[in-house]
Parts: sequence; structure tokens; C-alpha cells
Amino acid sequence: MTRPGRLALAVAAGVAVGLVVVARLRYPGKAPAKLPAGNCDGELWRHVYRPERLRVIEPCTFVEGRVVSVGGGSDGDRHIALDPDRKSVRNLMNASHGGGTLVVEVICDHAPSRPEASAACAGFGSRIETLR
Repeated sequence: MTRPGRLALAVAAGVAVGLVVVARLRYPGKAPAKLPAGNCDGELWRHVYRPERLRVIEPCTFVEGRVVSVGGGSDGDRHIALDPDRKSVRNLMNASHGGGTLVVEVICDHAPSRPEASAACAGFGSRIETLR
């Protein structure tokens, strides 16, 4: 590679690293407060369809915000997009995939239309009531 090519590559890499650092500072993904462990039910994970696709960032926390949209997922979950009061709860994935909103899910809210998701909700129904 030529010297100008190496220089251009180094500059591009530096810009990319800088953008990631700025994005992480802007979207840290920190919840405002933790709940007492007794308020959280770890057994709910048994009813999440394909839990390996999710990553817990802050367990047992709460978030307040304005509901932007509500929709039903094919996996039986109710998807709620929040515009959180504290923007610091959003992370980079919320910014890039959630349109800047924080998407929360009420698991097993309704019967899944996706047959492979039915096993996760078998014998379980959500205790959370959502208005449609």
C-alpha cells in the first residue's frame, strides 16, 4: 500500500474510533435507579422467545417516559416504544435500531402467530395489562 493510502486508512480508522466514542458518551445505556431484587422475577426469562438474542445491560431497573407507539409482535410480545424522560438510558442499539426510542416488551401478552414462539408462552400469561 502506498504512503497516501496508509495515511487515508489511518485517518478513516481514527474517525471511526472517534464516532464510536462520541456515540457511547451520548448513549451510555444507564438506568436511573435500581429496584429491590424482590421486585424482579428472574423466572420470566423462561418465557422469552430466543433469549440468546437479548443482552441484559442493567437488571432490575425502571424507566419512565412517554409512550411513542405500541404494537404486537409475532412472538406474542407487546412492543412498547418509549421516549424516556432520561435520555441517558438509551444505548447505541436504541439509537440505531429503535429510532432513538427505548423498546420494552411485555412478554406473552397475546397468542404468538409464529409457531416456533408458542413453546415460550406455553402455560404462561402476562400479568401486565396494556390498553390497545
